[in-house]
Amino acid sequence: MSKISLEQYVGSTIVYILAHAETGTTSYYGQVPEDFKVPSIFFPVPRTDTSKALLGSVFTKKVHFECVFLAGDSWTANACAEQVRDAMVHDRCVIPCLTKDGKETGYGFYISTPKLQETDTGSVSMQFSFDHTQEDIVDAGPKISNVSMTQSGKE
Repeated sequence: MSKISLEQYVGSTIVYILAHAETGTTSYYGQVPEDFKVPSIFFPVPRTDTSKALLGSVFTKKVHFECVFLAGDSWTANACAEQVRDAMVHDRCVIPCLTKDGKETGYGFYISTPKLQETDTGSVSMQFSFDHTQEDIVDAGPKISNVSMTQSGKE
């Protein structure tokens, strides 16, 4: 179970990517403006899948993370993406988890091996996934009491 929010995982990932990107890289979120700068990285909203545990109130979200490296040509965009991917692989695909204040918590979380793919001229996408496990928020309603679990048979 995690006391770290999903937003902190996503924020930690973005901070890591920007820290290992080429100096002067601009970041965009939600959508890329028509007059975007290069080099830049676009961070769309991650896609998630949720799976429920068999017991208890725990569930896991698999976060499918993608970011797009934008440059003047595909070779440069690919080189920028490879620089970040190589740093991730060098760090054994562990992203340091940050607090909401941006300080390191002292532990990290695993991501899948990042994959790169050219999506358009001057545009290379990097995709990977990670799991975020959390506990369901359970409404504290009335508790059942005085229930007998005995079984009687017909005679």
